[in-house]
Amino acid sequence: MRDLIWVISLCWFALAACDDGAKTTAPPTELTVGTWNVQFLADRLDAGEIPRSAADVAALVRVITDGGFGVLAVEEVLGADSLGLLQAHGLPATWRLAVGASGGSQKVGVLWDTGVIDRVEDVRELDNDDGLIPADWSGLRYPLHARVVVRGGFAFTMVVVHLKAGITNAGASQRARQVDQLAAWAAGHEGPLAILGDYNDTFEGILESVDSLAALENSDAGRFLTADLPEGAFTSLEFLDLIDHVFVSPDLDARVVPGSLSTIDFDLDPDNAGVAISDHRPVRFTLGLQ
Repeated sequence: MRDLIWVISLCWFALAACDDGAKTTAPPTELTVGTWNVQFLADRLDAGEIPRSAADVAALVRVITDGGFGVLAVEEVLGADSLGLLQAHGLPATWRLAVGASGGSQKVGVLWDTGVIDRVEDVRELDNDDGLIPADWSGLRYPLHARVVVRGGFAFTMVVVHLKAGITNAGASQRARQVDQLAAWAAGHEGPLAILGDYNDTFEGILESVDSLAALENSDAGRFLTADLPEGAFTSLEFLDLIDHVFVSPDLDARVVPGSLSTIDFDLDPDNAGVAISDHRPVRFTLGLQ
């Protein structure tokens, strides 16, 4: 799978001036990071599995820009050209998108603002060379690895995931095996790390007989930052469950600004009434960079 080419959406010549201008400002002292399942984001209006109008996409863009993100893990993206749809409806030209090759219309990706992020490198899908067993990921989204370098020099690794869905024993067991593999990979990783995305399960287990998140919950490689969300917090608007998570290594955890972890409850905003945004709420947190 390493010969799969990750795709990055950019127009270097047209946008170079925007990037250069953004980087003349002082490096950031904080960085807001998050994850959001954007529910079948296509690359043009009125297309895909959840057709959206211009008003829908504009509202989605407002969630991103008002959320203050510098870098955002995204799930259920059709492809790199989805960036063009967002930018045509208000996302600033300084933003970039890299996506994985697997997952069909439900690819995972990294969306970042070049005004804050210096570069995103080593973008690749983790696969059998990294200890992931193809049988547990075949037909699904392989985790997307990216090294994020913030302006000013701080760098950390993001792994974006969208795990197997389903409340059946088969689905939950497959999800547990995926988490086992991620935990084993994380145990050998050096440096600041966040594994974030749609885990499709809760800490309690959506299937009582299978604790699919156990391997990461019990891992010495880090902890689930989302365990700090208030009781009753949720990200799935359909099931009112907390299934989108952020797992952080201890060195990254030490940089999390106290009180910065939250969900963005865009569905409660009256300005978003009557538009189709997503069936998930984003999760965000802020890192101190000094």
